[in-house]
Amino acid sequence: MALSGAHLIGLVVLVLLLVVRRAQRQLELRKLATAHGCKPIRPAHNKLPLGLDRKHKILTHKGNPLDDLLTTRFKEVGGWLYQDASWTENTPILCAEPEALKAILATSFKDWSMEPYRLAALSPWIGTGIFNSSHDGAHSPWAAARSLIRPSFARDDIYDLSLLERDVQHFFEALGTGADGWTAAPNLHPLIRRFSLDTITTFFCGGCVEAQRNSLAPAAAKTPAAQLSADLENAFDECNRVAAMRFKVPPLYWLFNPRSFQEACRHVKAFGLSRVDQAIAQVKAAGAGADADIAAADVLQYLASKTGDRVLMRDVVSQMVFAGVDTTTSMLGFTLLELARTPGGWARLRAELAADGMGGDDPAALSAPKLKSCRFLQNCLAETLRLYPGIPFNSRHAVRDTVLPVGGGPDGRDPVLVPRGTVVRYSVYVMHRREDLYGPDALQWNPDRWNGRRHDWSYAPFSGGPRICLGQKFSLIEGAYCLARFAQHFDQVEGVLPPRDAPVPSRVDTALFPQQGVPLRFRLTKRE
Repeated sequence: MALSGAHLIGLVVLVLLLVVRRAQRQLELRKLATAHGCKPIRPAHNKLPLGLDRKHKILTHKGNPLDDLLTTRFKEVGGWLYQDASWTENTPILCAEPEALKAILATSFKDWSMEPYRLAALSPWIGTGIFNSSHDGAHSPWAAARSLIRPSFARDDIYDLSLLERDVQHFFEALGTGADGWTAAPNLHPLIRRFSLDTITTFFCGGCVEAQRNSLAPAAAKTPAAQLSADLENAFDECNRVAAMRFKVPPLYWLFNPRSFQEACRHVKAFGLSRVDQAIAQVKAAGAGADADIAAADVLQYLASKTGDRVLMRDVVSQMVFAGVDTTTSMLGFTLLELARTPGGWARLRAELAADGMGGDDPAALSAPKLKSCRFLQNCLAETLRLYPGIPFNSRHAVRDTVLPVGGGPDGRDPVLVPRGTVVRYSVYVMHRREDLYGPDALQWNPDRWNGRRHDWSYAPFSGGPRICLGQKFSLIEGAYCLARFAQHFDQVEGVLPPRDAPVPSRVDTALFPQQGVPLRFRLTKRE
């Protein structure tokens, strides 16, 4: 049907308004760029519109995309900030630059929020809260969840090493030992993961799920509790698998929603609600005036004493498991591998512990202050988190026009304008491996590089600024304690290990893991 004169005039006016608005917007951005001395950012060109060729390569790549696709892309572009040129406005900026990261996470914090797709991609699994929601406004879901959780992490009495020791003993039991004193487990990765699941649920989710002990029970003898533990572990695996695909191409996350993922998400949330209802019942049974005892006894009971929002608490449980299990598994796995393949590394750790009064197979010799003051032990963890950060890649979304202090101009040292709506995807994995920041041995695991070196924005394994990881302290205490107990309990370690001329090969799911697992075995310390 032909357009009437009035319709045609209306269409022309609409087009003109859009053209004028676009021109006004471009003028507005040019003025802002001039005022801040901004220069154009380096472009990285794709062959197809919307970067479809690049997205296809990321989705179908079989190796480690951080090494094979992202690191190589930075090198091709010749700088540490670049923008994908995919024939559309506000295409993503890729970043591995400390000064820009500081602006995004700290100094210009209010100019940025979480990437919009992140909430939708993760909410079926972990709900809404501190890891996937916007921090815009004082009453945002992020602010509410963080203010509720923060006091629990600020207390020293939450880090009860006797509870960690209980889980470590179950770890040793799961390893098994032969008559020759050597452990029997061919791959420590699933054992480390169950240990992490036990510790996280012990401290933050209303009680241990006993993943380690239940895994040792014969299938025919499994109790309902053992089956619950196995189901939770399987659900967590499935959520991880699908979420990793959703993260690869955020705008297309909805393509990855199999029935198995939906069922796994329901199982994780049901577990969270069961723990929440248990905590609420315990708080009611304790009665008024029991806040002090509750706060000291159980984090989830503490939350139940402060809010009646079951969904909020359920999401907190899911997010504790999500955040704590895989990152700890990653840190411990890579550290054990590097200590095993470093000549004299295991013997040095044992000697350093003994020199600090933590020798012998004696858990009572360990304390949080002693573990923190053992320089080599802390350096080992710091170096692992540098070379193998648990969360290697993240993103933020500009909620208003803003400026990054670097990234523009031929040498990338001038400011660059970032229009609202632009997503910046940053990789601490790439940043931590830069030779200009860490020297020519940046790809080598060298704990001694941290002697006398302070942590700055070139090192951000726990993020930074107002959204810095609340569990950082717990993670480091847990990791240090577990490593110290291993070094006390076992006097030798060996395995089939990759050569030391390159980092341990890794794979990326929702966290970074050793590609071939942790194929190590340990020898029990000989009794005198």
